[in-house]
This record gives sequence, structure tokens and C-alpha cells, in this order.
Amino acid sequence: MSRTDGPVVSRRGVLRAAAGSAAAAAGVAATQPVAAQTDFDGWFTSDGRGGATGNYDGTVTDRTGEDEVTVTVGADGNGGTFAFDPPAVRVSPGTTVVFEWASNTHNVVVEEQPDGASWQGHETIENEGFTLQSTFETRGVYKYYCNPHLSVGMKGAIVVGPAPGGGGGGGGGTSTGGTTSPFNPLLGYAFTAVVAGAMLFPILLGVYRGGQPASSDAGGQEAPLERPVRELDHDEYDPVGTAALVAVYFLILVGMWVFMYFVEFLGNGPTIIG
Repeated sequence: MSRTDGPVVSRRGVLRAAAGSAAAAAGVAATQPVAAQTDFDGWFTSDGRGGATGNYDGTVTDRTGEDEVTVTVGADGNGGTFAFDPPAVRVSPGTTVVFEWASNTHNVVVEEQPDGASWQGHETIENEGFTLQSTFETRGVYKYYCNPHLSVGMKGAIVVGPAPGGGGGGGGGTSTGGTTSPFNPLLGYAFTAVVAGAMLFPILLGVYRGGQPASSDAGGQEAPLERPVRELDHDEYDPVGTAALVAVYFLILVGMWVFMYFVEFLGNGPTIIG
């Protein structure tokens, strides 16, 4: 005989549950921000050397893809003409940064740089009209300051390549930056597990609802299993069709995930950190 007791599972309901779980997992994986470093481990605050940098608001100016970038030395800020403008800039490897002096008695002293880098800065104090050209090849974070005006917060940073991680790293040593993938691998595993579970759920549910437990008559013999054939209604559950649709959802979500990975990580994505 056919099994008719128990709740009726609709095809739409299963699809909603499976697709919702997969979409939620994809949303968590895809919306994880790039590891942010709002003050470069306190460099721009009074916790670092010197005073707080008043013209730094937590935004790294994106100048990636440009062959040459200009940083003004002695721009307005920090209570006078005591600022680097922009204070923090992100560039591509191989970019030439031109430091242009806009006021007097400033220099560019290197505080930290990645292992393998050999940037010398310019420790000689110069006046308005002087320029310094430096090409940055090694990825990571370069911190620098003006020695005469360090106490008032005349500090700067150059990020070469992807945005830095929250706690530094990326090369070790004096490097305070590094390359950070926008996705945590654990989130990728969780995403895969949730989607796989969403795909298996309708199949297992179909096996459960389609199974018929054996029963015995008074003589101890098993009764024949009866499975009446009937046409499914529009809204009734079809495990094979549902599994196929969930598989399509899975492929779409994976495609979106891979696309965002290439755009964010390999394509040098968002630059607002903080």
C-alpha cells in the first residue's frame, strides 16, 4: 500500500530552502571585506612615533595602474604646511612616486619597508621646488616621515600592490604590509559544505519519502510492497528535478564567487580601508 501519512513536501518549498541556504553562504563568503588596516598599526596615530596625522582620515588613495604618482611634501595640514598629500597612497609595483616640495625645511625619512626593498628616502632637508623620484617594485607597506615635523604628525605611507593585512606580515622582517586574499579559505570550505548539503537534502528526502517499510502478516510472511504510480501535481515534490535545479544554482553561485575572487584579488579591488 502507498504511504500517505506525514507532512506533504512541496517542490517550491524545498527549492526555497536549498537556494536560500546556498545564497546565504555565498553572501557571507563574497562580502567578507579585504583585511583592513585603518591606521597602519598605529602609524598615523599618537600611539606611533610622533604626533597624530591630522590629514589622514583612514582612506588610502587609489592610484594603481598609473606609471607616475605625485606626493606633495609640505602641503597644508597638521597645523601648518606640515603634511604629505596624500598621506597614504596605493600604487602598482613599478610605479614611480614623485615627491614635490611645496614648502621649506622638509625631508623624507624611511621608517619601515618590506624585506627586499631598498628605498633610501631623502634625509637631507630641502626647500620648496625640490623633487625626489623613487620607483617602488617590492610589494608591501612603506612608512616614512619628515624628521623636523614628526612631532606634529607629518607622516606618510605607500602601499604597493594589494591592500595590507590587519596585523602586518607579508614578507616578515620590517614589512608591515603584504598581500592578502579577499576571501578566507575557511569561508570557502563552509560555502562548499553548505551548498553540497543543500544539493543532497532533496535527494535524501526523496529517498526517505519514497521508501516503504516492510510489514508482516499473521503468518510471518512479508507483505508485497505496493508503490502506486500517479502523476505529480504542479506543486508536488520531484527529487530529481529539484536536485537538477539546485545544481544549476550551485554552478551560478560558484561562477559568481570565482568572478569576485578575480575582480577583488587579482584585479586589485577596493582601496577604501578603514
